Amino acid sequence: MTLLPAFLAYLPASTLKRVASTGFAFVLCLPLGAAGGAGLTGPSNADLANMFRVPGLPEDRKQIAWPTLPLLPSKRVEIFRGVENVTGFNHHPSIAYFDGRLFAIWNTGFKDEDASGQKVVFSTSTDQGLTWTAPMDITGRWDARRFTCVGLWQRGNELHAVVSLRDAHDEAGKAKRSDVCPLLAYRWESSRSGFGDPVVLVMNFFSNNIPQKAPDGEWMMLGKGTGEENSEMRVARGGTVDLGRWSVADMPAGPKMEEAEWYVLPDKGIVAHYRSYLGETPEGGRFIRLYSPDSGKTWSDRIVTNFPEASSRNHGFRLSNGTYVLLLNPNPIRYRVPLSLALSSDGLNYTKIANIRADDTKSRVKGRSKGPGYHYVRGLEHNGKLYAIYTVNKEDVEVSIIPLQAIQGL
Repeated sequence: MTLLPAFLAYLPASTLKRVASTGFAFVLCLPLGAAGGAGLTGPSNADLANMFRVPGLPEDRKQIAWPTLPLLPSKRVEIFRGVENVTGFNHHPSIAYFDGRLFAIWNTGFKDEDASGQKVVFSTSTDQGLTWTAPMDITGRWDARRFTCVGLWQRGNELHAVVSLRDAHDEAGKAKRSDVCPLLAYRWESSRSGFGDPVVLVMNFFSNNIPQKAPDGEWMMLGKGTGEENSEMRVARGGTVDLGRWSVADMPAGPKMEEAEWYVLPDKGIVAHYRSYLGETPEGGRFIRLYSPDSGKTWSDRIVTNFPEASSRNHGFRLSNGTYVLLLNPNPIRYRVPLSLALSSDGLNYTKIANIRADDTKSRVKGRSKGPGYHYVRGLEHNGKLYAIYTVNKEDVEVSIIPLQAIQGL
């Protein structure tokens, strides 16, 4: 028997009609006991903290001339250009390759961040990212709430668009709370070249990225509760037997952090990177790290690193040649300029860095929480190239295509 979650009462009639014949998977939330700290094996706190080890740069990170770092050669392609008061706000992009094409996905709104009516759309490319289709709808708009793009999850031979249904903010920027925040998955249906009806992955969990396989074979997501800034950071594990079976637990407490990314180290441990809220400290923004030796069941304490960041989302992953790449905005005192790429041989110490985009930008249209720069980058390795997708000024969606050979030559 299919169990329908309580949030159905909040769905618009058009969505209810679409899912009436399919229903939803149910969610199982169990404690993981993920509070970490003493007794964990793995890297020392000093190794975790000493993340930025690029030689030849000033010790005072605020003295680094970030725009003058080496510039990687790339092909820049505009996927979508926002239209004022129609699609003037675009954010949370992600990219994947599936079914013989590249997919780009993001959320789009009229003009303001976090406003009601925000929806998730996608575009595809069949020529290695040089041209893209006009955006197509996944979620539709909802006048009372907003949909936020999480990313594209390849689960075996399936592709799912992962989306969070969240509370919208009013014109003053305050959230209208409902305490109902489902994480949804829309499966790609190649027969009709579109995404199907939503399935609930987990309730009241806003994932910061798509599920990834942990070393023990379970899917894992890092995120937070109902999606607001003051929500506690959490970990969800599951999704192997059933899309809707996940166990959720709190992460260890500590300095405020946001928007997690993680990858597996050579020792099969997991290292997680978080955006921090340290911009008002003398040192400026820096990454916060945690380590798990057991596929996310237990975690170290939160470690503030020496790697500067502009209080923005980042994306770290391992290339096919074994090198770890970290896409980020490293300037702790400037608004998300430049967009950079750092390299590590072991996933712990980053010893090389170069820019992907370093030119200044200027917003075309006004909107809440908008600003210049390159926002919320995501990366993909495909066919000898690295694809870095991001939004410019939270208005336009672009991708920079970088030859892996250029990256290896740093």
